Amino acid sequence: MNQNEQKLSDLLRQFVQSKPIKDKYLLQEIKSIWNHNMGPTIAQYTSDMKYRNGILSLKVSSAPLRQELLYGKPKLLSLLNEDLPGDPIKDIRIF
Repeated sequence: MNQNEQKLSDLLRQFVQSKPIKDKYLLQEIKSIWNHNMGPTIAQYTSDMKYRNGILSLKVSSAPLRQELLYGKPKLLSLLNEDLPGDPIKDIRIF
């Protein structure tokens, strides 16, 4: 290989690890894990999900569900980080 040649897998890995792409990729992973672990009922009440600087923000349309999620926040945090590399979620904010 010449010095300008690289494997496609290495280029894709570098692209995904860049800051703007990494957060968006991670958000898609979080949404997938959320829908799988929480089920369709809770997922339908979750209308907006954002991830930035280690903080996951959720918008929940049901007040009783929001309260239950706030009570179980530590368990929810460990459940989501369990399937993600490096425990990227440091805090969860539920609105």
